[in-house]
Amino acid sequence: MTLSRDLTDYYNDDYLLIADDMTPEALTDNEVGYLIRALDIVPGQRVLDFGCGFGRIAHGLARSGAQVTGVDLVPQMLDFARRRAAVDGLDIAYIEGDMAAVKGLSGFDTVIMWFFSFGYGADSRHPKILRAAYHALRKGGTMLFDQYNTHLLAREEHPSLVDRGDILFIHRPRPDLEHGRWGAERIVVTEGAIRRSHFSCRSYSPPELRSMMEAVGFRDIRFLGDGSAPYTPSSRKLVVAAMK
Repeated sequence: MTLSRDLTDYYNDDYLLIADDMTPEALTDNEVGYLIRALDIVPGQRVLDFGCGFGRIAHGLARSGAQVTGVDLVPQMLDFARRRAAVDGLDIAYIEGDMAAVKGLSGFDTVIMWFFSFGYGADSRHPKILRAAYHALRKGGTMLFDQYNTHLLAREEHPSLVDRGDILFIHRPRPDLEHGRWGAERIVVTEGAIRRSHFSCRSYSPPELRSMMEAVGFRDIRFLGDGSAPYTPSSRKLVVAAMK
């Protein structure tokens, strides 16, 4: 299965139906506030949101006055994002394309890959994504992205469930320790039918990420944990910050 087919298999109408359950408004507000503080985002600042999905973070940053461009590979997510932006009167440029191959983007103050947007597809793609982010930044610009903490891959996680009455969603974690990947299977039960879909995402260690990023040209590479706390084995995720 190709990367685009793999992503559209999971990020589809079923995903949008329960997006508010997985990423409630309070969570989004907290994340947008964190990004604004961590990156010193001010009105007029140019922000590139790689792997923007349905525009959850891009929307919030645009509301703060940032000039936001979002890139994603899944047309369905972008269609939803554009409709939301139009309803709220937000001028957000949404581009359909592969982060590893998108062309013509430059001069951005900030590049983000937020809510685990980095790591899809084969390992060979990921240095290309970092290189594209580097070239999209102005000199002195910053990049920030997050990953699942590899130390937590070994912990057993229990499935979660969303019950919408006539439709049942089961979200089951699927770690792949051998290949350093994490993911999930979504099982949808409705009208006597069962639909299954899944995704898999690479989780790199700090030394692996530092090596890739230094090879691209990034400097001042820092690793953080949840919020602005130091990164530790018990951190829920790994946040990576760097400068061009």
